[in-house]
Amino acid sequence: MKIHELKANGKKFVFNVIISLRIETPKNHALKYRVLFPFLCLLNITMAQNQVNTFSINGVIIDSLDFKAMPFVSVYKTRDKKGTLSDFKGQFILDDVQPNDSIIFSHIGYEKRVLIAESESLNGTIYLQPETLLFDEVLVLAENSIMYEMVSNTRKTHSAKEEMAKSYFELESYHNEKQLELFQAYYNGTFQGYNVVDLEMKNGRFALAPLSQRVFASTESSRALYMHDMMRPNEFFPKSPFEFNKQKLARQYTLSLNAKYVDEEDRTIYVISFEPRKEKNSYFSGKVWIDSLSNCILKTQLNSTNAAIHPFRPLWSDTAMADLNTVNLEITKSYSLIGNETRLNTVHFNYNLSYKTRDDSLLNISTQAVLHAYNYTELFTVPFFEFPLTSHADYRRIQMLPDYRDFWDCLDEFKIENNDAKNAFINDSATVRDDELFDGFPDTNTRVKRNFFENPYVTWTGNRIIIRGISADSANYYNQKRILPRDRYNLKVQLFVDVNSDCDSVQVITKTIFDPYESFYNFETTKESQAFLNIYFDLMEIERRKLETELERVKNDRDAIIQVYNAALNRAKQRSDVYFKEVQRGTNKEALVKWNNVVLQTLNINNIALFGVEME
Repeated sequence: MKIHELKANGKKFVFNVIISLRIETPKNHALKYRVLFPFLCLLNITMAQNQVNTFSINGVIIDSLDFKAMPFVSVYKTRDKKGTLSDFKGQFILDDVQPNDSIIFSHIGYEKRVLIAESESLNGTIYLQPETLLFDEVLVLAENSIMYEMVSNTRKTHSAKEEMAKSYFELESYHNEKQLELFQAYYNGTFQGYNVVDLEMKNGRFALAPLSQRVFASTESSRALYMHDMMRPNEFFPKSPFEFNKQKLARQYTLSLNAKYVDEEDRTIYVISFEPRKEKNSYFSGKVWIDSLSNCILKTQLNSTNAAIHPFRPLWSDTAMADLNTVNLEITKSYSLIGNETRLNTVHFNYNLSYKTRDDSLLNISTQAVLHAYNYTELFTVPFFEFPLTSHADYRRIQMLPDYRDFWDCLDEFKIENNDAKNAFINDSATVRDDELFDGFPDTNTRVKRNFFENPYVTWTGNRIIIRGISADSANYYNQKRILPRDRYNLKVQLFVDVNSDCDSVQVITKTIFDPYESFYNFETTKESQAFLNIYFDLMEIERRKLETELERVKNDRDAIIQVYNAALNRAKQRSDVYFKEVQRGTNKEALVKWNNVVLQTLNINNIALFGVEME
């Protein structure tokens, strides 16, 4: 039986963004089979006749004027409304296409294009034409102040209504031309007006390529998306023109009419450029697409070169890397207009980070990310687990999720398929994937050498764990301060549940998790305290097994799952409270023996014997 050591002597943990790693048929049945055989043949023929051939189409989408690749163009089938986006290089792959399917290509500022799928004839280059501009009216409008009024009035169209949608997030990072990172995840997104409010992960995966024995990981990029509020000033991003009333806007920004056109829904759209008058690295420049009738924003591009205000900071495994030298930001948000209210469609977030090293050389990292809210009528059943509001949110959640490839293989809705380049990166022998990183690696020149997190979540397997306490001097300090024992430790074990509908089946996964981020133990450790910890972990595993049995009865009824899960949490808390009160960290040996026997009878684990607790 293995023993794992945990460092949980406090709530403060330091993690690194770049870290040093690493059948014979009986005779009397023969007639029966001869009678059935013609029917079976007929059944197969009928099925073949009814089967519709499907295929995939792929290509690259190009702007017909400047011939540049167009990322994040919506590509979908009218038959089932399922589709994809073109990726960062304008490339797309659309699966499950049938002959004569109508394929829609749409992008704000461009004419919508409809093509009919015939076999694989759509493969290749797709050109999109920019909307036809109204030149005469542009010249007239450029001479008056209506632009300032339109931009400032967008604040009035910012809705307080919250909506949720299934959402997809993808991110890539590069050092020069070398790819370092690929991150892909599905979320339930919460959106309010023009902003992202929250993202609850359903499932995620990643691949990382070492760079000089380190890996670069954008561990909180999705969080940065909901830290950005276009309509209010905040400490993490430069100011934008949408924060100001008309008078202040005129003092801070120069506006100019970039274009005016009528879209396919007969809406007159104004494209207005904005440039800060001063302190350019503290203000965003960019463009905004505004519907003239509703005054709602349909799209906005925000840019900042050498931003003085940004949400990034470097955390390193050593002191060789010093400071962030420059940060360049680009945020593009697009929306759908539902009545007179906007609904977020896509957020595109690019950033370039330049790190200054000790020898004054620069390490340049470029990252591009996209979030797409694609289904506002259905939601995922996200895992039942309480995550702390701390750093490394995305990667920490993936660490907790099962290695569940069927989720990705069976997902029959929005996807950005991995092309040949992505698959080559994922399958490269030097690339580290999510199913590897949290287990550590051999000490080789090409692999990272340490676990990604210093204190990972621990799943109950029957192995024993050890918690590291504090020194005698530190214990004396707490004694002198007369801090109550109940305030000097916290042990937290959680019950994890994940429900997945994979292809034609429903699978419920449960786990018992020791949470090192919420646990601490400010006492010297003893044999009794180690037994105390492990008995607690085992008791929660017993509760998980009860929960798993109950969940088998409710199948995929989400409301019933929630009810059963909450009841299990209440039982687990009640048992924990009684256990902690009676055992007193193992100092009450009579109670320790009582609870040890509960575990022994149920799980056949004798913690008192394993840790050599001496009984008087």
